[in-house]
Formats: sequence, structure tokens, C-alpha cells
Amino acid sequence: MQKMFGPYFKASGTSAKGLDTLHALGISISQKSVYNTIDKLSESSQVELRKDVLKYPWGGLHDNLNTYKQIFEQRLSNQNHFDSGTAATIFIIKDPNMIAPSNCLYCAQFEAQCNNPLRSIDIIKLDVSASSRLDSQAVYHILSFLRDAEPFNFNT
Repeated sequence: MQKMFGPYFKASGTSAKGLDTLHALGISISQKSVYNTIDKLSESSQVELRKDVLKYPWGGLHDNLNTYKQIFEQRLSNQNHFDSGTAATIFIIKDPNMIAPSNCLYCAQFEAQCNNPLRSIDIIKLDVSASSRLDSQAVYHILSFLRDAEPFNFNT
């Protein structure tokens, strides 16, 4: 359990001191062990991905990211800035019944939809047809939140 809790706490934003405290209490593995575990998971995932790319059809998506880092104590050497990068996802198609991604088919579908764009009335019709399903989901989430919430204290 400790090996599972460590990466979870790290991914949840627990500080290094917090991880060390949880390790001292026997709840989690140490910070160094958390980093080693994450490295091993990453390496094994990359090895499996390389094997799957050679064996199965696959596709990929990528996009550029710009994240704003706001600094609350500004000094000359510590200013607000943007971090930029690229995120990518490779998806493997292991189901033999699935259609492999094709750029030609994508371009043809894109061109067909450009010639027949989605109108506002179409969006409204889709919204109306989905509203009953969305309403029942919303009611379920609200009721489960209320069920799991602590009792309200009327004296406060």
C-alpha cells in the first residue's frame, strides 16, 4: 500500500516535507523512492509503447501548451513568465475490428463537414435530445454529493 500511496500523494501536490513526514509515519514511501517508482513506471510504459507501435496500428495527437506562472513575491530575478511546451498522446488500436487512422479519410471527412457546417438549430436539437440523459446524471451527482456531505449544523 505504501508504494501506491507515495506516487498518489506526490501527484496530489504533497510537498517534499509532507512526503517525508508520511514516510516517517509509515504511511508512504520516501520522496526518493517515489521518484524512483515514477521513473520505473515511465520507463516500462515507454518500452511497452515502443513494442505496441511496432505491432499494432496507432495514431497520435499533439498540441502546444502555454502556461502562465504567476509569482507572488516579485523580485528582479523572480518575475511572472510563461512556460511553453508540447504535449503528445499516442493511442494504440489493439482491436482488430477498429479502422486504422487514415489521414486521407480524415481530410475527406473534414472537407465534407466544411461544405455542410453544423448550424445553430442543429446544436439546439442535439442539446434537446441529450437533455434528459444529462438531467438524470446531474440529479445523480447532486444527490450523491448531498449524501456524502457531513450533516449541516443549524446552530452555526
